[in-house]
Amino acid sequence: MNYASYGAAELQQKNARFPWINTSLVTPNHSAYTLHATGDATLQSGRIYVALPSTVKLTEETKKKYNIM
Repeated sequence: MNYASYGAAELQQKNARFPWINTSLVTPNHSAYTLHATGDATLQSGRIYVALPSTVKLTEETKKKYNIM
């Protein structure tokens, strides 16, 4: 499955605007990221997303670690 990739600056911009306000977790020092929805949510921000480096393979272990749906 191909996911859209974003740069760190793009994720910071997204994270500052509706509907993404404070919903993604960014790991620094990578050039491209892929957003993945987690099973976590807050009343204030809604669904929480994790931004993983685009080179990370989405395995069952990775899904479990980050609670990815």
